[in-house]
Amino acid sequence: MKRFVLAWLFRAAVILGLVAVGGALTVVLGIVPIKASSGHFRLTRWFLHFAKQQSVKTHSMRIEPPFSLDDPRQIQIGAGHYEGGCRPCHGAPGQPAPVLPQFMTPKAPELSHAIEHYEPRHLFYLVRHGIKLTGMPAWPASDREDEVWAVVAFLRKMPAGGEARYRELVFGEDAPTDAPAVVKRSCARCHGGDGLGRGAFPRLAAQREEYLRSSLEVYARGERQSGIMRPLAASLSPAELDAAVRWYTARPAPPGRGAGSEEGRKLAEQGVPARKIPACIGCHGPRPEAIHRGYPRLAGQLPAYVEQQLELFRKGVRGGGKYVDLMREVVDDHMLTPEEVRAVAQHFGSLSTDP
Repeated sequence: MKRFVLAWLFRAAVILGLVAVGGALTVVLGIVPIKASSGHFRLTRWFLHFAKQQSVKTHSMRIEPPFSLDDPRQIQIGAGHYEGGCRPCHGAPGQPAPVLPQFMTPKAPELSHAIEHYEPRHLFYLVRHGIKLTGMPAWPASDREDEVWAVVAFLRKMPAGGEARYRELVFGEDAPTDAPAVVKRSCARCHGGDGLGRGAFPRLAAQREEYLRSSLEVYARGERQSGIMRPLAASLSPAELDAAVRWYTARPAPPGRGAGSEEGRKLAEQGVPARKIPACIGCHGPRPEAIHRGYPRLAGQLPAYVEQQLELFRKGVRGGGKYVDLMREVVDDHMLTPEEVRAVAQHFGSLSTDP
């Protein structure tokens, strides 16, 4: 019996050795074709798809969305991200599929039919991490899970949309005819030609020029994380960056929206001395004295955007220009409560303009 087992083990070892040698020779001699033009065998295609599905299900089991995926603002943000980062390969509702991605192996799927097979956590995992050996990249800013969830929120609504709804979400109204080409092509679809943010994105109108220029530069270098802003900012030539900055800083200041609270006003004007939190208006205005042009104006800014930025500071994710450490000190050591953050954000959103 023992002799039989040893003989069987010897034969198995020989077979495995021959397989290993054969596999090595196949690779070294370049026998296996890697050409995308031949596609995959049907069995190979099924196996890879099955392996992908099982892997996604396993690695996304504990993932949960941090906000409602039915939030209209998040859906609109996700649509803007999709247009810039996903549509070139996957196409969009009512539009012909892009030609070149159809010759990839595997080819990029048309998502309006594929989405129904995935749960939100599966979509999050795929968008954030990408898929090896398919051309599907990881999200360019790994710490910006909020951006990835916004894309998921949009993807869940895309199959029921259609071309008209897609264009409404992505583009809104056309930019003014006298806007620079870079604004029409890259900026207006999110921030609006008027710089008022289309109700979902940060308002750029009447922003300080030095702050806006610095923001685009640190986005391009990856020092301030954003999966959508980094590739866009990095693609701008110096002349285009200058044109976009000058256009938006010259737009009329945004009007205030909604009503702020007394608590928000006190926080903005007085801070919280007991917790060593300085008054917000000391750096961000509005006040009659001149304020450093490297600091952003907050009057008229979208409250949800201000809340989000403070949360990113709290998590240590929010990068920025050379003055960013000033905010990190305030937020990291003496963080405002969520209620205080909301109150001060709504206060600034209710202000119409700087003096």
